[in-house]
Amino acid sequence: MKKNVKGIIATLAIAVSVSGVLMSMNSLNSKADAPSPKGAKIENRFNYKGLNSTKILEKLCAKAKANMVPDVNTDVSEELNPEVAPEVTIDPNVGEVGPEDGLVDEDAYVEVEDDSDVIVEDIAITEDEDILDSEEPVVLTEEPIDNVVVEDETEEAELSVEDEQPAEVKNGIVKENDKFVYYIDSVVQTSFTGLVAQKGKFWYVESGYVNREFKGIKKLYGFKMFIKNGKVLTTYSGLEKDDDNWIYISNGIFDKNARGNARNSSGKWFVKKGKVRKDFNGLIAIKEGDIYYFKRGRIATEVSGLKYNKDKTKRFYVKNGKVNRKFTGIKKFGEKKYLIQNGKWNDKYTGIFIQNTNEKSEILNPVKKQKRCYVVNGILKQNNTTIMKQGLKYVGNPYVYGGTSLTNGIDCSAFTQQIYAKAGVSIPRTSREQYSEAKKITKEQAEPGDLVFYKNESGTVSHVAIYLGHDMIVHASNPQDGIKINRYDYRTAYFGRLL
Repeated sequence: MKKNVKGIIATLAIAVSVSGVLMSMNSLNSKADAPSPKGAKIENRFNYKGLNSTKILEKLCAKAKANMVPDVNTDVSEELNPEVAPEVTIDPNVGEVGPEDGLVDEDAYVEVEDDSDVIVEDIAITEDEDILDSEEPVVLTEEPIDNVVVEDETEEAELSVEDEQPAEVKNGIVKENDKFVYYIDSVVQTSFTGLVAQKGKFWYVESGYVNREFKGIKKLYGFKMFIKNGKVLTTYSGLEKDDDNWIYISNGIFDKNARGNARNSSGKWFVKKGKVRKDFNGLIAIKEGDIYYFKRGRIATEVSGLKYNKDKTKRFYVKNGKVNRKFTGIKKFGEKKYLIQNGKWNDKYTGIFIQNTNEKSEILNPVKKQKRCYVVNGILKQNNTTIMKQGLKYVGNPYVYGGTSLTNGIDCSAFTQQIYAKAGVSIPRTSREQYSEAKKITKEQAEPGDLVFYKNESGTVSHVAIYLGHDMIVHASNPQDGIKINRYDYRTAYFGRLL
């Protein structure tokens, strides 16, 4: 008889608790306008609102009502798996970045099916973890998070209905002294461990009493939930410690479909399948146009430089942990200067590049004020560039036979000698001596900065100019024109190299 009574009480406990959950749904929904916990703001860039924890708990309670969940350790997470938000597709072809660049995609480091992946971008929370030393192994703090806003520690207002019940009949969560007790028909449900819904809250009960001391991740019915002060925090989203891993909690429940960036006080972390990927290093495109550099799972904001992609076929300009897609120009890394276009090193380009624009120069009439650079396979040739720059600087100044002043008057060979000297290259004084020492090259082999020689009627070299590329030269021409720019082929030309 006693066993039958206990069975009836247990059945009533489940039925009443389920009823309380179902009755509280409207109460939960009515609190939609309540403020979220401090630090749990979600930047909803992908129209992803996270898990519908209320819906999950409704389904869970429905299972319990049908006596399909005999105890709290029963795993029904697969049966009650929430609907997966539509997968967000990252366009890999934005700008110059695409699959051909070898960027890591969602399958690059984890060989699992990602059909259910959902991108979560920039989830801002501010737990009080210690800032990590980027050079040491990643060990995330286990210190308690104190900045999650929860309800007032005193629950008298929430439980006022129960407090006002007649003493002979007690149902639901009732405060007695400093404890919160779970009653059904005035019987303490000491055999019950699980969730009880009351007044819009989901209470965690152990052996009939609300566990107010527990704070952290608890697995109930196959779902990992974040519990603090005895309640599932259904309005909280962020990173939480689970054993040796950090997992992403969405509205109080572990979201195994979350993928993207999640932020806490230690920085931004790469989350895949709902877990922080501390083993991840390298570049990855998180959303359209944004590429980040990760180090041990965290966006390495302390890192700037030229970084390879996974298969080392492309290099990108990383600034403070993010590829600087807005930058186009010449950038120095180490001892070399590189041509960067839209954040990516253009190692295929050889020719003249006009600095501070997003174009390669194809003009036939260079303008003196343009910042022209000579690039070979994406790397600046400094001497050639300096010679071009300095040669164009003095256009319009006078020609004087035998003169050596770039401003007051100079002849052709003194002009080439002094311009080369500004690039740190020493060459002979006369055009004949320069031609004699130069390596003879063809027009097709000529690069900006090479020399162009001209002969008189007797076949002797009598004039020299600096080649600018695109069939143009700059030279100290004659007393009438001074230092000028014109095409190389106004006379028969012979090319030579002293660089």
